[in-house]
Amino acid sequence: MKLHKFLLKLSLAIIITGCSFDHDAVKHQNIQAADTLKTGMNKDKGINKKAETPNKEQLAGINSVSFSPDGKTVAAGSSDNSIRLWDIKSGQLIRIFEGHKATVNSIKFSPDGKMLASGSDDKSINLWEVESGKLLQSFKGHKDPVNSISFSPDGKAIATSSDGNLRLWSIATGDVLHSQEVKWPERKPISEQDLISLSKTNLDDYKVDLSKIRKPPLGASDKALERYADNLCMAMGMHIPSTPVFSFSPNGKQLATGSFTSGENDKGIKLWNVKNGRLIKKREIGLVSTPTALGFCSDGKTLVSASDAFDIQILHIKTGRLLKRLKGHTQLINSVSFSPDCKRLVSGSDDKTIKLWDVASGRLLESLEGEKQHGHSAPVNTVSFSPDGKTFVSSSSDGTVKLWDVTEQTWLKTFVSGNKG
Repeated sequence: MKLHKFLLKLSLAIIITGCSFDHDAVKHQNIQAADTLKTGMNKDKGINKKAETPNKEQLAGINSVSFSPDGKTVAAGSSDNSIRLWDIKSGQLIRIFEGHKATVNSIKFSPDGKMLASGSDDKSINLWEVESGKLLQSFKGHKDPVNSISFSPDGKAIATSSDGNLRLWSIATGDVLHSQEVKWPERKPISEQDLISLSKTNLDDYKVDLSKIRKPPLGASDKALERYADNLCMAMGMHIPSTPVFSFSPNGKQLATGSFTSGENDKGIKLWNVKNGRLIKKREIGLVSTPTALGFCSDGKTLVSASDAFDIQILHIKTGRLLKRLKGHTQLINSVSFSPDCKRLVSGSDDKTIKLWDVASGRLLESLEGEKQHGHSAPVNTVSFSPDGKTFVSSSSDGTVKLWDVTEQTWLKTFVSGNKG
């Protein structure tokens, strides 16, 4: 316990500088080794079960994963600054996209599958041609790492999230169409010396109420450490930036956003008009914690929101009514994804588990974890259903992408990242 507290304080001293974060320092504190990995499907599926045993301590963590629209390939962005593209059926690596100068945090295929967009710690957004691997365009303007990225359903725009700011970019011109800033009330800052002393003194000295601030466990993901540091900053009355989470509605006309609240009058998930950038409505849904992931159901009527209270809320868009609250994760939930028919929901967490839920009943169907189930050995960063809804993928800080069968609720295949630079 004493070691845990020391490491946590040391991490905070490193990553907090005026409450902006040194992502490389955080990642250095949070390296986790992957277990010995196997590639191949179940023998009954007729796929090769040949085992691969890469150097466990050298695998680059995978931060984001995306299915191609035709479901034939899967792409993954990792901490070795690259993007890898695999063939789902054969498991073969097709190509590696290289061009970012820092960790790739988020990737998405365009709706037609011809392009791939990526956001990175190097503060840029790159647009790639999938077939050739050619870099088509690079969007720059964010002042901090780009943590989330998504194409609009019509493929004409890209939404990005960074530095407490959400931007909508035109693919045709590269211009920023709309920009929404997360605003904060004025707060009295504390000195840099006060921040450094976090590694030496009690947090009680700052009159911080820790009763409502969840401490991340030893070995928690970068996202969990940053979230904890953010909460501490807020408790100490400091001005901090925050990265909003977001999701496009299926028709592309609305954008749902969620971020840290700045007061009792600014709680809830907001809906924005994509065309003019104006706020449509703000749903007061009783959020008392930070949204960590959002996702629309394909019918456009339902939204799922995960929070740093470790629960998942399924909400009715029009009324803001809470339809279901799903509980089971024990640490930060990093990603949620509806199946195409909205009957199933998958979630991935820092607790190293992937949970599959029945949406109608709210029942937990399966928790995929541990060596026996071929689960991840580190935080799960992203989960995503295949276009046909028969499978889903997960990515993890353990350096792997795993493919899962929805009906059987079992592991099918593992794709392994490259070595850390």
